Parts: sequence; C-alpha cells; structure tokens
Amino acid sequence: MANISISDQLQVTASVSISDDSPLALAQLKNLSVSHLPIVGDFAKPIDQFTMDNVEVGIGLATPSASVGNSLAISGGLNAALSIYTPKDKNLFDDEDFAPALAIHPDECWAGLCLKATVQDTLAASAANGFGMSLTAGSTLAATTFVHFPYPGGAPMPAFKEGLAKLLEDFSVPGTPAQMRAVPVGIAHAVEATGSISLGASYSVPLTISPFATLGLPFNLALNAGPSVVASIEGSVTLEGSFIVRTYRSSDTKFVIGLYKKQETTLSATLTASAGVGLEIGSTDILAKVLSAVIPDASLDDLHLDEEQQEDLKEGLKQCANDGIALALNACCTASDSDEAAVIYELDLSKGDMMVTDAAIAAALHGDWSMFESLPNATPIRHILRDLTKRNHKLNINLLGLYNATSITDYLNSTTVLQDEHGQISLVDKIAAKSLSAGTTPYAAKSDKLRSVLARDFIATATYGACSGKLGVAAFTIHQSFLEYHAKAGIGNLKSQTALAKIFGFSLNSELDSLISSRTTFTQNKFYLDAVYDLPCVYRLFYQDVNAHTPYLKETLDSIGRQAKRDLLDPAATNSMPRLVALRNDETWKAMNDCGNVTKFGTIPSLSRLQSTALGAISADWTDIRCWSDALLKIAPALSTLLTAVDQSKSPNPQADPAFLAAHKKLEGVLKQLSEDTKSAFGDGWPLAVMYRVASASSGAPARPAVEMDISINGKSQSQNSGQIAKTKSGAA
Repeated sequence: MANISISDQLQVTASVSISDDSPLALAQLKNLSVSHLPIVGDFAKPIDQFTMDNVEVGIGLATPSASVGNSLAISGGLNAALSIYTPKDKNLFDDEDFAPALAIHPDECWAGLCLKATVQDTLAASAANGFGMSLTAGSTLAATTFVHFPYPGGAPMPAFKEGLAKLLEDFSVPGTPAQMRAVPVGIAHAVEATGSISLGASYSVPLTISPFATLGLPFNLALNAGPSVVASIEGSVTLEGSFIVRTYRSSDTKFVIGLYKKQETTLSATLTASAGVGLEIGSTDILAKVLSAVIPDASLDDLHLDEEQQEDLKEGLKQCANDGIALALNACCTASDSDEAAVIYELDLSKGDMMVTDAAIAAALHGDWSMFESLPNATPIRHILRDLTKRNHKLNINLLGLYNATSITDYLNSTTVLQDEHGQISLVDKIAAKSLSAGTTPYAAKSDKLRSVLARDFIATATYGACSGKLGVAAFTIHQSFLEYHAKAGIGNLKSQTALAKIFGFSLNSELDSLISSRTTFTQNKFYLDAVYDLPCVYRLFYQDVNAHTPYLKETLDSIGRQAKRDLLDPAATNSMPRLVALRNDETWKAMNDCGNVTKFGTIPSLSRLQSTALGAISADWTDIRCWSDALLKIAPALSTLLTAVDQSKSPNPQADPAFLAAHKKLEGVLKQLSEDTKSAFGDGWPLAVMYRVASASSGAPARPAVEMDISINGKSQSQNSGQIAKTKSGAA
C-alpha cells in the first residue's frame, strides 16, 4: 500500500493508504495539503457532513514529472481541488435540459477530486493523449474523478478518512476504450480544457443566395444569372472553445459520453466542405456552391477570375460562413447559467461490434466524435448540428449589384466579402465596401449601413424582377431577410423582435413569452425573419391593381408606412410617445408633407414644443416613410411604360425595340434619381414590415409572401413558417 500524507490548516498531519497499482500511487503522489480547513481532526466524521465546494488542495509528487495512467502527463506545477456533493445539491452536475441527470438521493453523496495542470506543447501535440478533444497548448486542463457513496437503509456513511482514501485510489483519467469499459457504475469522470473537436461530415448547411440590383445603377436584363435560391453545402464541422467531456455508466451495460460547452464561453466553428459541389473553381469551397446556384452551367466556362481575387472571395466566404455557423451554434447552445451538452450519446456496451464501438470511442477521445453517428448501439441524446438542421438555420449570402453587372466575370473581379455582426454575408463592390466596412477585421461590415443598403437595393431588385418577369422569367423570387444576434440582449431587443414577428402573423409560444416576461436581460439571442416574394408579390409592391397597372395612392402608402412604424414602437422606449402621437395625427403628418423640410418641422404647431431628440426621431420616421413611399410612387409609372412597351412590341426580342429601350432608359433615370435623393436610414426591421404589408394590401392578392421566422433566447427556440409561396403560373403583369 502507498501512504499519502495529509496536512491541514492547523498543520496537523495524518495519512491514508491507497493501492500500489492505483494511478495516483503509480504517479508517486506523496502528500496533500488542505491549508484552508482543519480536516485532519475531523477524519472520523461521516464524509457527507463536510462542506467542500472546490476546496483548493496542495499536491506533492516524488518527482517533478509523472503520468496519471497513460493519459495525463504532468510536468511542473499541479493543483488540486476537493468537492463533496450531498442531496441538497440535487444533481452531481448542473441541471440542464439534455443530459440524463445524476440525481443525488437522500441516502447518498458523491465526492470529487480534480487535478489541474497546464497543457504543455508536447502534450497538446501528442497523439497518445485521449481527453475527448485536441488540446490547445498553454491552456489549463482539469481532470476530475467523482466517486459515489451510497448508504441505503440507514447504513453508516464512511468516515471522511476512508472516503478520501477511496477517492484517491479510484482517481483516474481514462484515455482508452479499455479503460472506459473498466469504469464501474458509481464512478464518473470529467475533463475540462480548451481545444477543438470534429463533428464529422454530417452537416448540410442551407444557403439562401440572393442576387440584388443596386439602386441607381443600370440593369443588365440580359445577364445570365438566376433569381434567389435556397441551396446547401455538405461538410464537416470542427468546433473550438472551452469544453467539458463527461463520461459515466448509466447502468451495468449503458455508458454515457458527452461533450459540453463550458458556461459563458463562445465557440468558433470551421466548415470543411465536401468534395463534388460541381465547379472547378475551388471545388470544395462555398464560393463554388454560390456560383453554381445562381449561374447556369453554360456560363461557367466563360469565367476568367484573377487568381488573387478568387482567393480573396474564397477566403472571405469561408471565414464569414464559419462565423455564421458559430453564431448559430452559440445561439443553439447557450451555456449561460450552466455547462450545456453540445453532443451526448448513450452507448450500449453489451451490443454491437466491440471493435467498431471501441474505434468510435477512441476517435472521440482524440477529438473526432463523428463515428458515433453511424454506430448502431449509440443513441444520440443531443447533437447541436441536428438541432440546427431541425431549425433549418440558413446562411444568408447576398450578391449586391449582380443584376447590374456587365458580366459574371466582371462582377466577381470587382467585389469583396463583408459580414455584419449579426451574420449577414454579402458580396459587395470594392468601392462601395469602403463605406460599409467596420474596419475591425478584414471582412467586418457596419450592420446599420449594410441593412440600409439591403433595404434600398430590395426596391431596385423588385423593379428588376418586374422587368425580367415581363420578359419571361416566370420563376423570379426575391428574399428579404432580417437577422439579429446578440450574445447579450436587453428587453428592448426582444420587444422589437416580437413586434416585428407579430406583423408577419407570428406569436411566441408560452415558454418564450413567459421567459421574456420574467426577466430583462438575456443571452444568445438570435432572431431571423425571411420573406420570399414570387413574381405576383413583386408586382403587388408597385400596383394597387396589378392587371390595370394602377399605382397606389400616396395616402395609402403613407398610411401603411405609418401603421407599420406604430406597430414596431415600444411605448416604454425613449421618445416613443411623441412619435406615436405624430404618426397617428393626420394633421401633423399633412403639415410635415406640406413643409417637406425636416429642419423646419419645429415651426409646425403640434411639434413646436418638443425637445430636439423627440423632434429628430419624428423627422427620421417621416424621412423613412417619405423616401420609401416616393420610391414606389415614382417607379410605378415608369415601370408601367416599360411593361406596356414589351406588350406592344412586335419584335422577337423586345429588348431591341426602340420603345423598350426608351422606357428602360427612363426607368433607369428614375432609379438613379431615387438613389441620389434617398436619405432614409432603413436600418431596422421596418422595411420588411412595410413591404410585406404592401404586398398583402393589393386588391385580389392571391397569396402573401411566404415568411419564415426563427428565434432563440437563452437556449429556448421557436421556428415557424407561414407556408409555401403560391406557384407562379405566368410571368405576365
């Protein structure tokens, strides 16, 4: 037997004995020092009467370098901690919604010993260690063994001395399948460290790819590019961050192995696309998938991309896609109040092929968890990639200005990639990108400015769609989306999101509604809204009566815009009440329209006594509505002229007809003037709300735009879909 010296706060010393072949004895453990508690004098007390929560323990080894089992190599400093868990703790691990709970009943307790060491470069690079992840050099590794102490039927609980001896003797860091199989019921293990893990090639990433026309630039109606599409790319996902790997037997034959995201940490993700996505241009990158989705095969041979530019686009899309996936994963796995399971399986060790099962366990211990996916005796309890798939999380990729490009090659050679803080990814003209770039990282965009551009360009793209639809592109669709993400959100963020969702006919379920009502701060909040406009919906944006090409009245559009503003306002927010009063008051609104100059709004009697901040907010509301309404009112007659020119053309190619060319030029002039006159910020969800209501207000509207909503708060989520868009029978207007 190996004798371990124990000293305490009063410098009283005693010893406990453990088996010579136990891992800590083989590591030549010599002493433990509990400097904060006088425990030696109480060695005879029952172990469950000690209050120990991660109590620091000094640890001494006979040699500066040692190994605990064949996994934990120790070199240099080593720290330890003791904990005792009693029925008042309810569960051994933090209570969470996914993993099977290890409940602590009235007739039992658990004790835990944690060893902490710094991960050395040689250890991180070694293929021999098995901790459930590839370790990051320089980080702290904490390995804990938990031992169960039952005392059923009033049997005496062991004294602290005997309990400590058993805890020291049973301590291990199982790093092989054989060691995992040897762990009995009543022993649990946890390893906490920073590293990376691979989840395998099981994730299909949905992509919403949306070409846009830029407001103010000429259209290229002859461009061989498709409309908005939903595609996907298969790939393997690697996660990096702070993890906890927990293992224990849930029965004599069942073994639980789980990967947990450590609370209050953020994961990063890397997607490695599978081969065979259909293009020679980097056949395993997202750029290839984007191009193949919107460009017919016939155009691909004509692409001549500058090599440096091609690499920039590939790298930009790759980094932004990784950030978008990480954002979704963090929203899905909040780990705000406790460690939360990211991946957890229960293995039936009595079934299946033992060699295959052990190969999967060995791979997971070294950071590759993908083999569990196909293991017949492995039951998935949670897998965050599956959760993302169920919620149909999409990466939004906007191709700004594609419909204005002279050619696909010219477009790709002149653009760069930007992504805002909420996850929207856009290909943007390099010159325009200078004003949109946040400058914090190579591809970071200013969220408010990018949203403003997307809102304005949606109007231009709808106009392009109406033109191309008349020319025979019946399957034209546009996606207008709103994406918002906050690692930490306030009640104001949630009120804005729920108000926007309500406009589209969505209401939160009772669980989310109760959550929002019970607190004012939240974590990992993600809100996504996507409206899909088919060709009939596009025409209804411009015409009260589509068949007669009857445009909306200015008063009608103003009323729709004002109502949408009112519905989105939180009455408790700063300046909301004076804004609501102005938006409701027809006389005040007419006075602002008649004045037309926001710098003179203070002379309007109903506004003259307002503070400057309130007056500024009202002026911004008026500017938003005026710019939006004027855009639709000015585009509609010019668009009608072009549509009529197509109807009246006798040429097999209407685009060559002089009347069409004149109408096209007139329409481009209107759009150019609008781009110069538009002063609206368009930075929030109002553009989505007001466009949706206009498309739904047209007389005889056969169907509203199809809308998808996904919201997550504190790990709770809800996804809804308003239904499929109506199939387009004809592109005629």
